[in-house]
Amino acid sequence: MKLETRVAWAGWDEHRFMGRAVFGDLAGRQSFASLCVLAVTGRAPTAAEVRALDALAGVLSVADPRIWPLKLVRVGSSTGRVLTGLGAGLLAIDSDFIGPWTAGRAAADLVALRARLRRRRGAAVDATIVEHFADRPRIIGFGVPFRDVDERVFALRAQVRRLGRSRMPYWSLAERVWATLERERGVVPNIGSAMSAMLLDVNIPAALVPTVGVTLTLPTLIANAVEGAAQAPAILRALPAASIDYTGPRARSSPRAVAARRRRRA
Repeated sequence: MKLETRVAWAGWDEHRFMGRAVFGDLAGRQSFASLCVLAVTGRAPTAAEVRALDALAGVLSVADPRIWPLKLVRVGSSTGRVLTGLGAGLLAIDSDFIGPWTAGRAAADLVALRARLRRRRGAAVDATIVEHFADRPRIIGFGVPFRDVDERVFALRAQVRRLGRSRMPYWSLAERVWATLERERGVVPNIGSAMSAMLLDVNIPAALVPTVGVTLTLPTLIANAVEGAAQAPAILRALPAASIDYTGPRARSSPRAVAARRRRRA
């Protein structure tokens, strides 16, 4: 079976990555954020889009190891291996209900709403927003555990204004959705919703929003993995015996083990 790739080509004096010359087009010309987006989408973002991506990455740099799933990064890296911790963190956020992957669901909602609202004005806009979410007891991208608001939404809103992107189509729509749902459903947005709006406005397809989001949160995972591997605390590698309560059947010995013990005693 023949497998084709558009990712890269290795040559002699020059190599290619996503259709670009590695040394001639990428080295010294594209930022790390730009390379990440190029890797995911096949398109290099503009300079304005890179500034927006960098701002979002900064807002996402909340790395307290007490936060789920960074706790699992610490558990994985307690083996003394950085990549084990990083892998544990990546697996922990491979879910539609936590981390950057929630932004994918929120992005799909914004795309669908924008299509539905194309010819609607005034009160009809709010009515359509309410109708769109009417059958969902829980709206992905909304709700903040343990506190009233997600401070990262406010921080990202400030960055969007600073960059002059508050009138971008998806961010403007998101602001309308947030206001409507807070009034009608009593829910407030979390960073998943805000992230989705910003990434859609830098021309990331909704289906790829989660993957780009993961690349932008890598510093939080890496920092915890590095420190966790350096500390390698034994307490994270095994449960204390006092915390374990066995409730299964009593231990049994095989006939062969019983015979071996008898021979040793003899």
